[in-house]
Amino acid sequence: MNYPYPTEIADLPSATLTAICRTRGCPAEGLPFEGTYFENPAPPMYRGQCGRCGQPITDLRTSNGALLG
Repeated sequence: MNYPYPTEIADLPSATLTAICRTRGCPAEGLPFEGTYFENPAPPMYRGQCGRCGQPITDLRTSNGALLG
């Protein structure tokens, strides 16, 4: 990652990833959602949050199914 870190969202490195909530009992548990994720300046590089239960998404995958994390 290059420093200084970009401040404009259009300048941030991004990736299209599939997020799957694994929180037991969440209405979205096990359902894949594709979205654009932006790099973070600190690990984990990509982060997500479930829109239904609000818990962090720990299952982020690339388009070929590789698990990030």
